Amino acid sequence: MKKIIVVVLFFSTTNLFGQCCLENNEFKAFFFNHIDNVEAYTLGRKNSQNEVVSWRMFKESIDEIGNYCEVSYDEMSNYSFQYPNLSVFESDKKKWLDWYEKNKCNDLKWIE
Repeated sequence: MKKIIVVVLFFSTTNLFGQCCLENNEFKAFFFNHIDNVEAYTLGRKNSQNEVVSWRMFKESIDEIGNYCEVSYDEMSNYSFQYPNLSVFESDKKKWLDWYEKNKCNDLKWIE
C-alpha cells in the first residue's frame, strides 16, 4: 500500500511542479544575438563577440526580431534608421524579452 501511495504522490507532484519546458537553444542563441547586435549598435559599442556592429547588421537584426516581436519601426523612420533615444530602445528590448519568456516553451523556430 505504501508503494502505491508513493507512486501516486510522485506522479501527481511531477505533473504539478515538473512542467517541462524544452527551449530551442539554437533559436535562443540567434534571438539573443540579434538583441545584442541591436543594443551594441544603439549604444555605440561592440557586441558580445567583440565585433563592431554595422548599420547593415543592425538592420538585419531588427528585421529578424521583427518577424516575432513588435519593433518601433515608426520611431526609427528618420534619415539614419536608428532609435531616436535610449528609452525607445529600452521599451522595445523589454517587449522582446517578455515575448521570449512567454514563448520559449513553444518550440520556436526561425522563419526562413
